[in-house]
Amino acid sequence: VVTGCACVFGGSARAANLRAEQVLAENPEAGECSDMNENCNATKCCKTAGTRCFMKLDKYWALCRPSCHPGPDPTDIDNASWSCNPMGDRAPGNYKPPGYPPAIAPWVPKTCSSTGENCSTTRCCTQHGYACYKKNHKWASCKAGCTPGPDPIDVNNQNWDCKQLGMRTPGVPAWPQMPSLWVKEKCSKGSEDCTSSRCCADSGMQCFKKNDAEAKCLVGCHPGVHLDDKDDHPWNCTPLGARTPGLAKVRGGGPADWVADECSSTGSDNCQTTRCCADDGMQCYEQDGNWSSCLVSCTDWRRDESNAPLVNKETNKPWTCKKVGPRTPRSWESPSLFCFSVFRINNEEENLMRNQLTKGIGIFACDNYAVFCADYNADLGDGPLGPLKTAHFTNAPVGVSKDGTAGNTALFMNVWEAVRWDGRYSTADWTIKADPDAVVIASRLRGRLRVHTGHPSFILTCAKANMESMMFGAVEAISTQALYAYFNSESTCRSLPWNAWGEDLWMGNCLKTLGVSAEGDFTMVSDGACLYVNCADPNAAAFHPFKQVHNWMECYWGAMR
Repeated sequence: VVTGCACVFGGSARAANLRAEQVLAENPEAGECSDMNENCNATKCCKTAGTRCFMKLDKYWALCRPSCHPGPDPTDIDNASWSCNPMGDRAPGNYKPPGYPPAIAPWVPKTCSSTGENCSTTRCCTQHGYACYKKNHKWASCKAGCTPGPDPIDVNNQNWDCKQLGMRTPGVPAWPQMPSLWVKEKCSKGSEDCTSSRCCADSGMQCFKKNDAEAKCLVGCHPGVHLDDKDDHPWNCTPLGARTPGLAKVRGGGPADWVADECSSTGSDNCQTTRCCADDGMQCYEQDGNWSSCLVSCTDWRRDESNAPLVNKETNKPWTCKKVGPRTPRSWESPSLFCFSVFRINNEEENLMRNQLTKGIGIFACDNYAVFCADYNADLGDGPLGPLKTAHFTNAPVGVSKDGTAGNTALFMNVWEAVRWDGRYSTADWTIKADPDAVVIASRLRGRLRVHTGHPSFILTCAKANMESMMFGAVEAISTQALYAYFNSESTCRSLPWNAWGEDLWMGNCLKTLGVSAEGDFTMVSDGACLYVNCADPNAAAFHPFKQVHNWMECYWGAMR
């Protein structure tokens, strides 16, 4: 069963903890500060990394908390407002939330506003993951987020002020809404300048300012030089208006021609001055004020185990890990792969995924990728495409199938629904669902899938005696056209007698029912759950199962010889 997600992982969090321990060692009086959610009115300081003492309107009550917005707090015992006046400095380090969302207080459903209602007075929201934002002096509404300017899901294109009134209700926001009808007419299209319109007609795009004379619709924007831009003039990146809902139909295009000559090489070069990296997928990270280096993630590479926090060998101090300039975009290969995994936090699956992410291997060597977890979004750290957060799906009970494996069909029905809403599958040729303990070699997968590309198909990966050939769940390869067929006929697949099936048998039977071509490639996955696993097989593109990081890495290096 998929459980809740803790929200900060990776080398950057550990480095922050090292810095916090160093500060506490130098300032032992910090040990007298207040704990999380403890009245800090007297101490005016906090023990928990990343928290600060904030006041309620009641001048005798203050709490240590990571953040505060004036107004009611949906997790508080009552709806009395907080002034949020800070007392003392913030505790050093990054705040690491608990592995569960805070409970919503009983008064919230009766007192707070719903979507579409004016929350100017209540200053709080009933929906999970929403906060009250001001549009103008007459209107405020509950939204998942807000950027000053027009909002493409609003009834008109009048600007939002976006001042947050009160605190966010815990939980995961609902699925994205559809853009309003006025967006296609009044917002900028394609490469048009959006300085005046402050909004974008194309799905998933947001207007960002380059300078006073130019703004463009982009998927995202980081201040400074853009390595896929026509020139090396820096971007301001102030967002002008909200993002248009939907999936941006953008594929990885790789860096501009000037990047190879003007940016720093990986590893040996100091990128402190160039502020960019010549190699695809690399980010310049700061060690200290004198040295920065191009890396996949700000971690110390370990060949046979999870990467560790980076420490300056001369000073024994942790790297600052400040990002210097943008990450270099990564070109897509052919056929293109969208890969994803579903995993549980606080066990070895988390370690397996984080190890792959920080090294840029496994599913993170695919052209695009996602990780799915129940409950709410979690920050997993940096990978080849930048910071990665889990995508949410609705949990479901897991039983036992007729074969004695996990009866997880109901859960994966919800996962595939989340994949549909995520939308990134539609930009690639293939979607690969890989278990965390599967060693995936993306370059080999492309070679095996090339002959099956371009039509509705999925790959049968296991053929053994007394069993019909099927697609085993460790690595599932489904073409985009096949997923279109599934998403257009989900009800047909949900009506199958799936209760005693594992998710892989259900999905295979579902796709066959819809007329999708089942195409065998029985050496593509070397799977111990099917016949055997041999990591030295030069033809196999994936290997399974390897449930510990050191075993996973041992198989990976065996396959890469």
